[in-house]
Parts: sequence; structure tokens; C-alpha cells
Amino acid sequence: MEIFNFDEIVSKFGTKTAVVSANQNYSYNDLSKYAQELVKQYSLKKKYIVLVGNSSVLFICQFLAVHYAKRTPIVISQHDTDKLDKILINVANQWQFITDVVPTDDSLEHFEEGLLFCGATSGTTGLPKMYQRNWQSWRIGFEICNKIYELEEYQGITTTSPLTTSLGMHTLLLSLYFGKTFYTFDKADIIKNKMKTMLFTVPTYLSHVPQFKHTFQNINGIVSCGGELTNQIILKWKENHGEVKLYELYGSSETSLVAWQRVDGGKKESCVGQLFPNVSVNFTKEKTLMVKSPYLFSGYIGDAFQAPVLMDDVGTIKNNQLFIYARESDVINHGGNKVYPSEIEVILRKYLSDVVVFGVPNPSYGENIIVMTTTNLINIEKLNKNLANFLPKYKIPSEYISVEQIPETASHKISRKELVSLYEKGTYQ
Repeated sequence: MEIFNFDEIVSKFGTKTAVVSANQNYSYNDLSKYAQELVKQYSLKKKYIVLVGNSSVLFICQFLAVHYAKRTPIVISQHDTDKLDKILINVANQWQFITDVVPTDDSLEHFEEGLLFCGATSGTTGLPKMYQRNWQSWRIGFEICNKIYELEEYQGITTTSPLTTSLGMHTLLLSLYFGKTFYTFDKADIIKNKMKTMLFTVPTYLSHVPQFKHTFQNINGIVSCGGELTNQIILKWKENHGEVKLYELYGSSETSLVAWQRVDGGKKESCVGQLFPNVSVNFTKEKTLMVKSPYLFSGYIGDAFQAPVLMDDVGTIKNNQLFIYARESDVINHGGNKVYPSEIEVILRKYLSDVVVFGVPNPSYGENIIVMTTTNLINIEKLNKNLANFLPKYKIPSEYISVEQIPETASHKISRKELVSLYEKGTYQ
């Protein structure tokens, strides 16, 4: 198994600018020197070192310092710190926070197994799981991304996703591996990127066009992943940024790269594109997706892993294109019928602005179909008559909720599980 070796990267790109943060430039040499100083400052004794991620240079250098100390970083967000004992139960007594002082007799002389880091899944379907990512799987994927996204055209790379997410870490390490300049991102930042830059982001962020214009300069390419990129968002985006190359990437923390497509001119509904090279997929009887590829993770922390990866998504392959209809956990059981939220949403987008469909428990029907939208003053009777022209009666929504903004997670995603929880608490009554 290949080992992540930052010194090899530094030997290629030493004096180049590696990171721009808070308008300060840091070369590859600077990051290496800072990280090695941190190794001396910290007491890095345990097998796993927990880092609370953020967009700072300090965090990036802490991550590198853990590798210099031949330990495995565990990257988490601040809101997961109170769950660590449960999340890391499989490696109890084998981890420490990076700032902990650990007795010498409780240390490891040497540890190395090829893991790049461990990270927490989004937890949108329950308690986060700690996935293990090895360097080789991402490095191979980086080479594929370089060709497909034509990264030679770009000098800078950035992401709106927190560095606590798989997308955030993937973007950071992709940038470092190819000697690019990585621009850290904070909601309050105005990124003064003077060079041609590729942005990795999520669909919900792209829907905030005015905010994007205020934040970024010189974005010439965008890769959207971590949620469905709708034609509504694409058309709105291209009206304002027609010159920008727009791609959609489908994958997960566990699978990394699965499928991709260029979507400047729109896309087929529910289609996420063609499979990346060397990816193969199959489906269970319930149409749940199974993935094999060289880009897979190394299992969940403390557990053995065997391919393929069983995803939580329901879909199919048509004409060498992958279609994803819903998360299995988001499929609505209404009167014994399985209803995919996306098949209702695609019709509703003809009449409403931002929209998300989810199911809430009902003792008679199993689940009621709820629509949340940012459109006000809805004529429900007229709207449902229009829907009846496209959908069977059992797929007609039971209730519509108008909000100023559809709630998002910390990583700018829509969690239907969280919307159900808010609904049941009476938040929208």
C-alpha cells in the first residue's frame, strides 16, 4: 500500500504557492517547515490523532504534522466532538486529540499502514460512521480527475465544502498533489483568486448565484457533487456564468469517484452521467447500487472491509448512463406504494422555485408526502390538478410548506431525515 509522502510533493513544488488563506501566501516549503515544527510541539503518541477541522493553514499543517509523526489523522467537525466516544468505540483508548499530552509509556514507537485519514460521514441518516481513506485510492483517482476535468488549464483550486468533509479533503489534497494553489474558503471570505481556478462545490451553493458573484473571481470550471444538480439550477447558473465549464460528479465518502458528466447544456432528469474509468456497478433486488473500483475506501474504522460498496442510493443503468432516483432511506412508503421524491420534484419545478419532497409517518398511509418550497402563495388545488396530469393519485402531495430558505446541513446539503425531524417537532406548524 502506498504511503502519503508530503516531502515528495515539496521536492517538486517547493517555492510555489501552495495555500492562500486570509490573503496570506504559503509555499510548499512553508507548509512543510510549519508542520515539522508542530511535530516537535505536540505529544503525538496514540495511533489515531483527532483534528477538529477548519479552513485555516494551522489545520492543514496539523494534518501534515500527523503524517510526519507516522500517525493517522481523524478529521472531525466541531459538532461531532461530543459524540466521539460513540463514533470511535471500535478504537477506544487508541486515539487522542492533537493537543492532548500523552505519557511516553502510552505511546507507539512506529506506526504506518497506508491510511491517509479517517473522516466522519455526514450523518444525514443517523450517527456518523468513521470511514478510512487510503492514499493510493485517492492518488489514482486524482490522475483520472486531471484528465477528465483538464486540470492543466487551472493554476488554482478551491472548494466551498468544509475541510471536515470528504469533498473538502479530496479537493485540498488534489490541489497539493498537482502543485496547484489552494484557496481556503470561509463564508465571510471574498476569494481574491487572480489565477484561473477550478471550484469543487455542492448544488445548493450553486443555487445562491448572487452570493457566488460576491465571493469568487476567475472561476473557470466547476465540479458539483454531494447532491442532485437539477436543470433548474443549471439553467439559472448558465444565465449568469455562461463561460464557465460545469461538471457533475457522483460519488460518496466511501466510493469516491463513481460517475461524471459535463452539464453546461443541461442534463437528463435523475442522470448522473457515465461511469469513471475502471468503475463497475450492480444492483440488488431493491435496485440499490453496489460499486467496485480502485477508488474505494478501506472500510469503517475498526471493521474489516470487502468490496463492493453497497450504497444507500436506488438507481439503474440505461445506455451506459447511471440514473439515481433516491436514497433508499428517502423513498416514501405511501399506502404500500414506493414513491421516489425526485419523480415528484421534477414536475413541481415547473411551477415552484426551490423544492424538496419528503415523507413523514402517518398511521393510515405509512407516510404522507410533504413538499417544502421557497414559493409563497401557492394555489394548492390548481397545482395538484396540474400534477394529476403527470402523476398517479397516490403520488399527489398531502401538504405544502412555504419557507424563506430550505434548511441545509453544515456541509450545504439537504437532509430529508432532518426535515422530517423538524416537521415532527412542529417547527413548520
